[in-house]
Formats: sequence, structure tokens, C-alpha cells
Amino acid sequence: ASLLACLKPSISATLSPVPTLNPKYPISRRHRQTPPGVREVSVDVECVATGRGHMDRTPCWIAAVDVDGNVLVDLIVKVDKMYSPLTEITGLTREDILERGVSLDEAMKALRQVLGSDVLLIGQSIQSDIAWLNLTQGADYNEALDIAEKFRFFNSRCRRFEYFSLSQTAYGLLNKTMHGASSHSPIEDCRVSIKLYRDFIRPGEGKTAIATKKLRSVRDRKGFPAWTISHRRPVIDGVCHFKFHRKKCFCGQPTVQFQ
Repeated sequence: ASLLACLKPSISATLSPVPTLNPKYPISRRHRQTPPGVREVSVDVECVATGRGHMDRTPCWIAAVDVDGNVLVDLIVKVDKMYSPLTEITGLTREDILERGVSLDEAMKALRQVLGSDVLLIGQSIQSDIAWLNLTQGADYNEALDIAEKFRFFNSRCRRFEYFSLSQTAYGLLNKTMHGASSHSPIEDCRVSIKLYRDFIRPGEGKTAIATKKLRSVRDRKGFPAWTISHRRPVIDGVCHFKFHRKKCFCGQPTVQFQ
């Protein structure tokens, strides 16, 4: 069975009151313990397209895992008006979304049951997920940690910061292949994000710096596979996905330029 089949979403949120160690993503004894009074939770969202622009997105699959990689929430969200399900990315067909999805209100109620003002929210480009889910700092979470920001580096030649995709970071640091020829899974994204946090961010800035240096080394020798580079993905159903690539954008919506 494919990875996607193994991680097929359920129709109700799964709560794990007593976390158990996930064998696929073990925690080394060298890792620091969770800071007192803080719950570390990774959240990820897959979106369908509601139009042809790269900003035209709405959630269709919401996932959350705890610091051990245990599933807290795994829900398909029903979207009545979609331009494209972006099946090659989301792994969901139009029928999956319409027939198996719950309402966004129901999904958000389940998600907020496992979030709270004591949560450190972790994820790749987590601000996008926060915006899509309309989460409120101080109520739904305390702080947010962006995996991409932690491994960025300043390119002195181009005079700008450069970032690694989650699949690049997983490939370079965990020797893990993800987002290849198959679609994304928000459960996998959450588990990879939380493991990167546990292994290379929570132990301290020294460990993060060493990891970033390793990623730069892979980049400099052109060691990342083409499928880890987001702007090389093919266009699906005529929908622009070049939010971070001004020269490739064809929808006319504002692009994001990193400083």
C-alpha cells in the first residue's frame, strides 16, 4: 500500500491523551525535554484551489501531531466551490472532498480542542497555515516556530536570505524522501516538521547552525533532487502556484519576496 493509503484521513479527530513513541520518528535521548508548561504541536494544511491564482486556496485537509508524532487531528474538509482539488498535491479527488469531508466549522472545533494558549505551534511556513485556519495568537497558540526560518541562510552574492523546502530539509538532514512523484500528506509533513524541530532546533542554536551548513553543502553541490524544488513542479489544471517566484507567476496576484 502507498504511504498515502496508510495515512488516509478519518472523519473524526483522533485525540491521544497518553502519547506513545512513534517508531518511525524516535526521539534521541540527547534531545532536551519539552520546556515546562509548553505543549509542542505541529499543524499542516492541504488546500484546494478556488480559482486560478496562487492566493486562491482554502483548506481541504487539516492535520496535527504532538511532539512524539502521534496524530491529534486528521480531517478532510468539505469544500463545495472549488476550481481544482489539486489531486497531484493534496492526494484527494473532488469526490473524496465532497463525500468524506466534514464542515470547516467542525474541523476547526476539533483542532481547537488540541490547541490552546500553552502551545508552541510548529511547521514549515507555519504562518500560511495560521492564516488559512484563522488561528489567534494567545487563544489558539502562544508562539509559532517556522521550520523554514530556522534553516535559512544569507546569500551574500545575491544579498538575500534563501530558504529550503521541507522536502529538501528532510532529504538533506533525515535522508528521507518526501513529496516525490506522489502527493503530499499533512500527517507526514507534521511528523517530519516535529522531528526536525526535536533533532536540530530544540537542542540549541549550535545544532541548528551545523544542520544549516549541511543543507548549504548539499545545495552547493546541486545534490537536491529536482522534485524537492517547488517552482519546478508542473502546473495543475491551469492553477498558478508561483507565490514565491515572481518571474514565473502568471496569475497577476501579489508574490512574496523574501528579504
